[in-house]
Amino acid sequence: MGVAKPWRTIDVLKARDYVDLMKDFAATNNTTLPAKFATDAVLKDSAYWQDEIFRSGLATENYLGITGGAEKVTYNFSANYVSQKAIVRDATSRRLNLRLGVEETFGRFKLGQTLIVRYSHGDGVMGSITNALQFAPYKPILDPNILGGYSNVSNVADASNIDNPLLNPGVKRSKSQGVLLSPQLFGEVGLIKDLRFRTQLSAEIFSSRNSSYQYAHVAGNNLSYARQATLGYSDYYHYTFENYLNYNRTFGDHGISGVAGMSFLWPGKNASLSAIGTGIANDNIQTISVATSRSVSAAGQGYARTAVISYYGRANYVFQEKYIVNASYRRDGASNFGEAYRYGNFYGAGAAWRFSDEAFMKGATFLSDGKLRGGWGRTGNNNIGNFLTQPSTFAGNPAGMLVYALGTNETFIPGVTVNTLASPDLRWETTDQTDIGLDLGFVENRFTLSLDYYKRKSNGLLVSVPLPASVGIGLTGGVGNFKTMNAANAYNEGVELTVGYQQQFGDLKVGLSANGSINKNEVLSLGGQFVAPIIAGKFNNLVEMTRTATGGSIGAFYGYRMDHVIRDQAEIDALNKKAVDATGNATAVYQSGMKPGDFMFKDLNGDGVVTDKDQQVLGSPIPKYVYGINGNLEYKGFDLNLVISGVSGVELINGMKFHTHIIATGHNASTAILDRWRQPGDVASVPRAGQNATGAGNLRPSDWWVEDGSYMRLRNLTLGYRLPKTIGNGVLRNARVYVAAQNLFTITNYSGFDPEIGAMPGGDFLFSRGIDLGALPQPRTFLAGIEIGF
Repeated sequence: MGVAKPWRTIDVLKARDYVDLMKDFAATNNTTLPAKFATDAVLKDSAYWQDEIFRSGLATENYLGITGGAEKVTYNFSANYVSQKAIVRDATSRRLNLRLGVEETFGRFKLGQTLIVRYSHGDGVMGSITNALQFAPYKPILDPNILGGYSNVSNVADASNIDNPLLNPGVKRSKSQGVLLSPQLFGEVGLIKDLRFRTQLSAEIFSSRNSSYQYAHVAGNNLSYARQATLGYSDYYHYTFENYLNYNRTFGDHGISGVAGMSFLWPGKNASLSAIGTGIANDNIQTISVATSRSVSAAGQGYARTAVISYYGRANYVFQEKYIVNASYRRDGASNFGEAYRYGNFYGAGAAWRFSDEAFMKGATFLSDGKLRGGWGRTGNNNIGNFLTQPSTFAGNPAGMLVYALGTNETFIPGVTVNTLASPDLRWETTDQTDIGLDLGFVENRFTLSLDYYKRKSNGLLVSVPLPASVGIGLTGGVGNFKTMNAANAYNEGVELTVGYQQQFGDLKVGLSANGSINKNEVLSLGGQFVAPIIAGKFNNLVEMTRTATGGSIGAFYGYRMDHVIRDQAEIDALNKKAVDATGNATAVYQSGMKPGDFMFKDLNGDGVVTDKDQQVLGSPIPKYVYGINGNLEYKGFDLNLVISGVSGVELINGMKFHTHIIATGHNASTAILDRWRQPGDVASVPRAGQNATGAGNLRPSDWWVEDGSYMRLRNLTLGYRLPKTIGNGVLRNARVYVAAQNLFTITNYSGFDPEIGAMPGGDFLFSRGIDLGALPQPRTFLAGIEIGF
């Protein structure tokens, strides 16, 4: 059982500073604030919205495991139940995992049955952390005079239209349930000595249901919403059938083993249906059944997975436990590629030499183990959707609702539009990797060292590439303007090092390990479909932030270098004069549209003016260094475990600055905006409120967005005590109590909620990773528990 809380919040303006900000914003835009801003009512803080939206999330976990059996029959059963309240109000999740396995042996025959059941239940709707940063601090949480009961703001009354952060959790109810069944059957028989045949069938069957209810309410900008109910179902199923031979024989100093077989993943089926109901008279019955108007909002049916058929083989040879050689081959065919490129061949080989067992090493008593290993292999990836080799069209929702105005009378005629472009040449993404490693053990393996060098080259990376709007596809039917293709070749090269120490001093047992890696990423080419770099990472209607080009890293941040905030018109005049002198153009300006209080960007190429040519690579979201530390202490019945991890040499785009450092519309912001430009002569770090807050102005791609994403985090700290076996009168086999803390502290210079983020929502991972649009902070969790064995 434990309690989780966010490890960090962001300091935002209190009411008095917020009012000053809104006055500056109105002055910039030459507008008049509503009358209430001249009263004391707006100077009083009514709520600190992050305190209201974040909460202590209670978490419980229970586990039960049972094993047993006899000589010919064995069984195992486990049950795991987890209940977790989200750290953001008001969502709760519950999960139940059950596993039952039975194996029977009858002579040379062996049978097995496994059933895994996973049940999940979700309840509630989470509030918006972005709104918690932006909503007016002088507003109370509740307002009985507003339909729905939650306070709001409007452009007319407050010069703002942000929704109350607690509105959605308060006026919406949501429930979801899902059940996943994963049965597996296998049969195994010994054909001849050392050769066995196994056949197995496994399946995955899933069904879910979700429903929601929305109370009638008034939201931001006094927008009214009626009662509404939804209901949705989805299900899928697929199975995998596998047959293989396994040979394993040892004779003298020789050992030979091998596997040969085939597998087939049948794609199965999936289906989903969602309906929405309106015209609900009251809140007495909160289901779609009482809605007077019901319609299908979404529906789909198709294959659950991609069909894949595979043939594979693997062989190993060992001599005297010193010399090891292995090789493997597999041929995979996937239905999500065109017929000409459906199959891929993947293979590899490796060797290892345990030189510490050689005669010439017998005198090196300090070296207890030494192994040199190396290998090369090719793997494949087909992790894309189905039917991407064919174009798709959209005829409206429901079909026929998309119309064109044709003729002199502009008569509406039903039609279709292209939703996605075909990619008929899609093929397997392949990765060739070379590994060379060295394992050493010293002083009876008290000290260990493992060193690895790898070089990984990926060809034909399967990615969704954004297309320009001028292509005229996408943005309809829920589909973006992307095309999936084999867009790039890249390589990663690096070194990984792991060192360990373990020793026992009487009752004290010590264990310590540390690992670290250095990685270099580089794009080798963009394939035959691209000449210009791939530009991506667009958010909030701004300009794309990432650039993937030959010679650089994938998804590198690209843009201008910000110099400082312009202090006054005299500084602009001086810069413009230099631009005229440098270009010989009497109308030249240093930076188009620049005013006092704007960001000044650097003229990197020295031509006197700031243009697109003054952009450069600003950083990479791919960490150069990754490290971790794991420590263990045991003393009598006590045990202590510590886990630390971190990354360095990585940059992030703090997209939350759009909400916290700049205001393009009226809203609250972080305390960083206190250092904004207000009058000529100011030396500031943030531009004037509301001025040039566009993708071509102050918010253009630049290093102002880019921050150091390095961090070191204490992942886990656990203290436990194992009770003496005398307790329980012999009934208890073991009993242990423990307390633990997860994410106890994080050391970072990143100013957002959390530096540990993935890809931007809605973006391709390769091209949009490292862009933070408000990822939830990692929860700091305190736990206490007990483990009992009988």
